[in-house]
Amino acid sequence: MRFRVEACSDAFILLSSTVNIQSQDFYEICIGGSNNKVTNIRRKHNTGNVHQINTIDILNCTEQRTLIVRWMLNGEITLLKETNGGTEVVMKWTDPNLIPIHGVGIMTGWGADGLWTLEHSSFLIGRYCGIPTPHTVIWCYFLLQLVSVE
Repeated sequence: MRFRVEACSDAFILLSSTVNIQSQDFYEICIGGSNNKVTNIRRKHNTGNVHQINTIDILNCTEQRTLIVRWMLNGEITLLKETNGGTEVVMKWTDPNLIPIHGVGIMTGWGADGLWTLEHSSFLIGRYCGIPTPHTVIWCYFLLQLVSVE
């Protein structure tokens, strides 16, 4: 999935085992966390199973950054960043106990605003965003007919 995001920090991608992303089985990718200093992949929310690297200024408050998230049938998840010099791998991680991905969610968190543009080769069959209320996290999810890449 290729996307562009303009945000100061905390851009999240959720890869869920269910189409409506209401599952306990998911991966959470946080891009530009800790004030735009780190990026991590977490298997299930708050499990402590985190793969984290330093990515200082991977996001930008005033310009869109182009990123790509890929997930494979072998459990490999890759985050790539497009630059003027080409595409570079930001992080790659393989889950030995993979979760099959059927739904994708996006959001900015922790008070960050974001402008997102999504591109995906799958067939988009619907969209849902929650209604923001105080102290809630709002995920937007996109119903996709996912095409597996081996």
